[in-house]
Amino acid sequence: MTEINSTQNNNDRWWIAAFVTVLLLWLLNAFWNPTRAQKLDTLTISASNIERIIEKKTPKTIRYYALYRDSQIEEIIPIGKSDIQYLEDCKTYDIKPALGIKLKDGKIVSIIRRDRTLKIKVR
Repeated sequence: MTEINSTQNNNDRWWIAAFVTVLLLWLLNAFWNPTRAQKLDTLTISASNIERIIEKKTPKTIRYYALYRDSQIEEIIPIGKSDIQYLEDCKTYDIKPALGIKLKDGKIVSIIRRDRTLKIKVR
């Protein structure tokens, strides 16, 4: 009978070791994530360089793209519906829109609305 208990005890130790190993690997993956090392950046652009908006329909979704031409960039860039609405509102009220091109690791991702930075002097 003592042999059965020692075999069961060894099996319990194996399960505990396996659980601790899986837990350590999960924690390592959670805290050391290579996607955090990606460099995100935004390039300020002028809305006057957006020549037109292209609407591409698929059976399930509608995707929007902006035809952007600049002295350095000539691309068809994805743009969100809310950003298109923002451009239309700015045109309606004669406001200069604040836009940017979102870059991820140096590659163009999309056109986004930028936050305006206000400099206020307090007296």
